[in-house]
Parts: sequence; structure tokens; C-alpha cells
Amino acid sequence: MPLPFKARPQLPDNKRLALTRLKHLKRKLDRDPKFKGDYVKFMEGIFKDGDAERADEPSEPGHVWYIPHQGVYHPRKPDKIRVVFDCSAKYEGTSLNDHLLTGPDLTNGLTGVLCRFRKHPIAITCDVEKMFHRFHVSKRDRDFLRFLWWDNGDTDSEPREYRMKVHLFGASSSPGCANYGLKHLASQNESEHPSAANFIRKHFYVDDGLINEPRVTYKSQRFPTLTINDLRDTDRNTYCCSSVTETPWDCWKHAVHLTVSDLQVKVVPSTEGQTVSLMCSSSCLLTGNPAAYIWYKNGDFLYEDWSPWYQELVSSDSAVSYSCAIRGYQDLRAPPVSVDSVTHTCFTVTYAKGRMCSSEQTSADESCSITYPTELHVQRTPVPPYVVTLTCKTNCPQTDVVTLLQFNPYKEIHSTVWISDRFYCTVKDHEDLNSAHVCVNDKRCWRVVYASRRICALKGSSVNISCQYDYSKSFKPKSINWYQTKREMKVLTEDGGKVQFDGSKKNQHILTLRNVQKNDSAEYRFNVREFDEHFNPSGSAGVALIVTDLEVKVTPSPEVTEGQRVTLTCSTSCPLTHNSNYMWFFNGEPLNSNNKQLILEAFSHQHAGSYSCAVRTGSNISDRSAVKTLKVQSVTIMWEVVAAGVSAVLLLFILLSVIVCVRTKRTSTQSPGNEGWSSLQQSADVSAGGADQELHYSSVHFSKKTGPLSSLVQPHQPREPEGDHYAAINFRANSRPE
Repeated sequence: MPLPFKARPQLPDNKRLALTRLKHLKRKLDRDPKFKGDYVKFMEGIFKDGDAERADEPSEPGHVWYIPHQGVYHPRKPDKIRVVFDCSAKYEGTSLNDHLLTGPDLTNGLTGVLCRFRKHPIAITCDVEKMFHRFHVSKRDRDFLRFLWWDNGDTDSEPREYRMKVHLFGASSSPGCANYGLKHLASQNESEHPSAANFIRKHFYVDDGLINEPRVTYKSQRFPTLTINDLRDTDRNTYCCSSVTETPWDCWKHAVHLTVSDLQVKVVPSTEGQTVSLMCSSSCLLTGNPAAYIWYKNGDFLYEDWSPWYQELVSSDSAVSYSCAIRGYQDLRAPPVSVDSVTHTCFTVTYAKGRMCSSEQTSADESCSITYPTELHVQRTPVPPYVVTLTCKTNCPQTDVVTLLQFNPYKEIHSTVWISDRFYCTVKDHEDLNSAHVCVNDKRCWRVVYASRRICALKGSSVNISCQYDYSKSFKPKSINWYQTKREMKVLTEDGGKVQFDGSKKNQHILTLRNVQKNDSAEYRFNVREFDEHFNPSGSAGVALIVTDLEVKVTPSPEVTEGQRVTLTCSTSCPLTHNSNYMWFFNGEPLNSNNKQLILEAFSHQHAGSYSCAVRTGSNISDRSAVKTLKVQSVTIMWEVVAAGVSAVLLLFILLSVIVCVRTKRTSTQSPGNEGWSSLQQSADVSAGGADQELHYSSVHFSKKTGPLSSLVQPHQPREPEGDHYAAINFRANSRPE
């Protein structure tokens, strides 16, 4: 942020003033050891924080100013010193503050801030430490903020020149700049942090934030509303509303169960080599469908998409961390996650904090590293006559089976095991890593096993969701259904085109969805109905289907400089389930490339045009992606434009020079009468310039000529015109008046 000058000033060299003030400061520092220690510590903090720098290079004359400084203590904080720069110190009648604008008053009214602060019983306060120092000064203005100081605070050494890089305590412009900067940052980040932006705009007084928000409010209207802000795990409970308290059981019939969740980046093994994919997951099904998921890489915004899956596979070679959030709740980001290593049997994940770490340590606020297996299976061992031993197996030797793995029938631990119960084992807090279902008694088993738990399909393609199922031999299934689950569960029916069922094979059922669109993204579950009035859930979670578009992404940008390396990626919002070959098209014509990325090593004019991609799976080819047009910015063309501009300027200069020469030549060939006219005109200008001035001449010479002479100069005393006419009059000024 630049210094807001009234007009960029030309200042005198005031280094002598700064040296004099520094000598006075040295005497005070030498007299008071405590004052010196606090002062030196403060100055060391300025350099450590990067708020000041050495100023060894020469400065531009008139654009440098040396600011004296002094230390002051707060009356209520006797041990905390603040070094204030005296920008009002005058030298030769001027100071730095004389040339700075204070700017508009953007400070919130203190009365309003305090009134809002006292509305509710619980208060929250915060403070921006060294607020002025949080805003940097433009480099071209920093020489106006020079000061003198000793290296390492050694007052016996020669002082050196430094300059501040931030706005100063003591500059009249700093409050306005800091207030503007704070509100500008709030506006810039409002989309990601709306509550924080509102807090800064309404509840800040200079550098102090004061807010008071109720956590629980109740509005008794036609439809009574209970609002809970800042949800916590302790709010997990069942709530009901009733107008009377005598019969609470009637209220509980229509109660609402509140589950408090958080976001967590789940790492799921992929089938494509030693890689994993990421999913933005919550511990329960969110009531409202998220508007969009926002992904962050190393804390910076990466991209926004409706799918909870990260669009690219993450390799263990990438030393980066990923996080996610839901649009509208950007303040509630998932803790960052990084993938440390990936093998065919195991992968290790480091969580910055969160519930994934709670099973590893006592505090969920500490980071942890967990090694997961890529595959689980249940080993069933009969022990005659009535016992069956179930063992959860994995090929990952680093997995802690005791703390990470659990048997989970119906996603709950049953204390009593019935003979018809089915089991599967899963990684604790990671439901996406589980084994297939195993029944204790195969003859009385109700079980559904899906061929795939996650399917990523291209928009417009057809999807087959297959499962195998078993049921008790003593019963016959009354009906078989497929369900689609988003916020509610809906029974699917065949419509002859979009949805089709295939149950021709024994104990196997296939759901086919044709021409899938984005609104088909949901969870699909197969269920067997044993009785007319009895619903048998037939397994755990179903198959998650995500429908994605194809998009061409360009790195670094579609505006390419000639000779630059360009990478085009055929991108999807989730990792495609099946092994796919990619197809690339340039201006509608196919290219000889079947990779996900198309690399153009040295971009030139022949590469400029429209690019699109498609995916081939078997004999099926998807619809092409939207076209991405690449444009070339030729360095040669840029130089040609510059050269043309320079040539035009040179031609204009030559033309003007010729005109000036011609006019000069014409002037030099004029008659003496014209020269006399010029001299008279100059005399007229002198007369007009000051009416009180008189010119005295020692002599006047006339050259007689027959031609007439006209003059616009009026004499001070009118005279009768002479009979003779002269072509020119030459005047020679006298050294002193007569």
C-alpha cells in the first residue's frame, strides 16, 4: 500500500536532525539500562518480523526523509514499550506528516460497537497486534521512512541507515490506511469467510474486535424455532417441541435427533498403481445437500466443484497437504491431510488434527500419522460343534489391528450374535475401508455384496451397478428392489429406457442406468423384502455413484507465450472407475495421443487453436468436453509492434525537424523591415509586461528607406507623425538612466 501523499514531495535532507535526535536518545539509553533493554528488544523484533530493512543503496535526492524515533510506555503496561516514529518532526519548516493525507474516517462508531457488544451475556474480544505493521508500504515510498539505528543495539558503534517496510505508529496516514486495508481484506475474502468479514465490518473499533453472539436462541412464533450457533459435540441430542409439559411423551413421538458432524478428508486407495484418491467426508449424512465442495492445496484455494471427490489422483511423491470445505461454511475447513507413502498393501496418512487422530491419542488437536491397509477380508473358521471364529485379515503388516479394526454388524457392535447374523470388518472411523460381508451360517444368511462401492461415470454414459445376494433358505423373498438415496430414499422402477433391471442370473442383480446426468449422483442400494410389512436392510451402505463432466484444463494459462511449455489435462471431478483411454482433438481433428495429459513442449503458432478431449472405455466413446481455445502471444510479434512504434516516432521526429528547418530558413531571408517589426514587437511585449517601467536609450540610429513602416507600439506621449518614414529602428540600451 503506498503512502497517500497530497502530492509527491521534494524534501530537504534532514539527516542532521535525525543524528541530533539519535544522540539525545543515546544519552537516555545509557542512563537507563531497563529502558535500553526494552528498546533494543523492540527494535530486534521489528527486524525479525521483517518490518524494517537495511538501506544501503543511495536514495534519490528529495525523495528521502529520516524519521527520529522515541520509546513510550503504556501507563497500564509498564513493562511493554512501543517505539514511535516522530513523523511530525520539522526540518526547514516541513515534516513528513505535512505531506500525508489522513484519508476518510473509516472507524466504526464506538457507541454502536459497544451497544452490540452488550446485547448478550457471553462476550468475545480480540486484538490485531501491531495493526499498522500488518500493512506494507510500497517499495518506491520506503525511502521516506528511513531512520538511524545501531547494529545489534550497540550504541558505541556507528549508526547505520535503515528504512521501515510497514506503515508507522506516528504517521498521520497510518490509521486511515490500516482501517481501509482491514476492510478491503474483509471484502476480498467474504465469499470464503462470510462471518469473519461481517465481524470485521461491524464489530471492530480500530484494532479491537468486540462481539457478542448468543449460542442458543428461541423464537416463539406461529412455527417456534430453536437456533443453536457454534455447534459442539455436547449438542448431540434429541429435541422436541410441545405447547404443554404434562404429556411429554406426545412430544417425543415427533422428536428430531441432532447429530453433530465435522469434515474430514478421507484417503481411499485406488486401483491405478501406487496412488490414492481423496474425498471430502462428514461423519453423518448432511441434512442439506452441499452447494459445492471447495478444495485447498497447501492452504490455498485449489478449485470448487459439486463432487466431494478430489478430481486428480494424488501420488505419494507430492509433498503437499489437502483440505476441503463446503461453500457457505468456508470457516469450517477439514484439517489438512498429506499422504506420506503408498504401497500395494498399505498407505500412510498424516492428519493435522481432527477426529481421525482421536483414537491414536488423547487429544484430537494434535497431528498424527496412521497406516491403513488397502484391502480387508474376513477369515471364517468353524470350531465344532457350534462355534465360528471370525478374523479380520489384511496384508499390511504395519496396521494396528486392535485399535484400527473392528467387526461391525449393521454398523453396530452386537453383544448377542444370532446364527443368521452377518459380519464385516472395517477400519475405525473410515467406513470406506471395509471387507465383504461374511455370514456365520450360510444356510440362513441375508447378505448383499456389491461389485464396486464407488463408481465415477461420465455424463451421458451408461452405468451397471451389480450385486450378489444371499437369503435364508427357509424363506423366499417377497420382493426385490433398488433404492436411490439422496436426502430421502426412493424406490426405482423400470421405465423402459432410463432404468433397467437384470435378475436373470441366480442370486445376482444388475441395475442399469442409461444416459446418466449429474442429478443421478446418489447412493444406490439393493434390498430384499422378506415379508410384506418387514423391511430387511440387506447390508450396509450401498454404491456411491458420481457423474462427472470432462473439462480441459490448461497449465499455465490459455494465453500462451511462444516457446512456452503447455500442459493440457483432460480432467474429471472424480477418479474414473474403469481403466480408460483418452482421446484428444485439435480443431475437431483427432490427435495421436491416448494419455490423460497432452504436453506441448514449445508452443508456437501452429499449436494455437481449439482443443477438446473424450474418453474411450472399451468400444464406447464419451461425449467430447467443452472446447478450450489456446492463443499465442508471439515474442517476435511483440518486438515487431515495438519496432513499428519506434519507427513511427522517428518518422514524426524527422518530419517535425524538416518543418522547423524550413521555417528557420524562411525567417533568416526576411527583409530588414521585418527584423525591425520583430524588434518593435519585442518592445511592445516589454511595455505590456510592466506599465511602470521606462527604458532609456543612449542613441537612436535610423536607416532611411522609401518603404512604409507600421508599428503597434503606442508612445507614452502622443506626437504628431513625422513626414519621413523609416524601414527599421535599432535601439541600444544605456547602462544607466539619463
